[in-house]
Amino acid sequence: MGELYWIYAFNVIINSTLSFFTTIVLIEIFMRFLRIKHPRVKAICYLLPFCKICIDLCLYHFSNWALLHGVNPTLAETGTRNLSIMVNPFTGIQFSMQDGKTFSVADIIALSTDILLIQAIVSIAIAGAIIACTWRLIRIFRAKRCIDLMLRNATVIDWPNLNSCLAEWMKQEGVQCASTSAVDAPCITKKTVLFPVRLLNDLSQEEVEAIIAHEVAHLHWRDCSLRLAYSLIATVFWWIPTEWWQRRIEEMQEQASDSMIHRFGISRFALAEAVLKTARNARGMPSKLSCSFVGRRLSLTNRMGMILQEPMQRTLKWETIQYGLLGLSLLSILLGKLWIF
Repeated sequence: MGELYWIYAFNVIINSTLSFFTTIVLIEIFMRFLRIKHPRVKAICYLLPFCKICIDLCLYHFSNWALLHGVNPTLAETGTRNLSIMVNPFTGIQFSMQDGKTFSVADIIALSTDILLIQAIVSIAIAGAIIACTWRLIRIFRAKRCIDLMLRNATVIDWPNLNSCLAEWMKQEGVQCASTSAVDAPCITKKTVLFPVRLLNDLSQEEVEAIIAHEVAHLHWRDCSLRLAYSLIATVFWWIPTEWWQRRIEEMQEQASDSMIHRFGISRFALAEAVLKTARNARGMPSKLSCSFVGRRLSLTNRMGMILQEPMQRTLKWETIQYGLLGLSLLSILLGKLWIF
């Protein structure tokens, strides 16, 4: 029985990795099939792999686990094992036997490997997660102290001629603006939009409004909190390579926040000019507690292309059908069993 605990923990390591990448593939298939183009919808969809590996921990069906019933799937007769792929009502990819017992890829690997190696892998994974989480929390605490100090020393800015609709939205969200020399790119943190002192004189009124609209959109959609949440999940599941996917989510969040300028009648060319002016010397803020106006330079080309495009026009009827089907698809993936017993 003691070995089963180690094999279950090994299942979490292997199955979470398989589930993460399988979820990504399924999301891409559904989004391409439904022609999802809006970056905010994409950003929400791209969060699903992180949610999935957490929810999977509650979806293991131990009463059907072959090993728990003393059944060794590697010794079963040919033709008694099969791979089931289901798409209705919940998406599922699962190995099963004729008697209804289920097993996983991790079970096969564990049964074909010395138990001492499995114990070593599990021990390294657990120790790594504890160390990584501890270091992540220390960095978050340090970043919070740095941000608190920066906000105390920042100078509050009052924009008397600000776009009236934008000013009303800022009031609703409880947002204020301030300037500081501690940042080299505009960002939002703790409901404060921070502007670099040296950048203010280079920005026109409309460019300032474009930056504020962009940053308040981050706050409205809780992008900073989401970045912190999925970075913590990635830290716990540190053996899964997620950095590239996190960058993709952040790129969609940036493009989605850019699209908010159309709500206030702000020119897309003003936003593009603001991005270029900021990007000349900006390095961005690495802290997950803030959302910088200009992040990684590698994504600027795609972002500028999206900014300069004409906004897409869709009919309400088509969007209702489109997003309704997408929601059902995402729910099917989220509650489905991918590679687990």
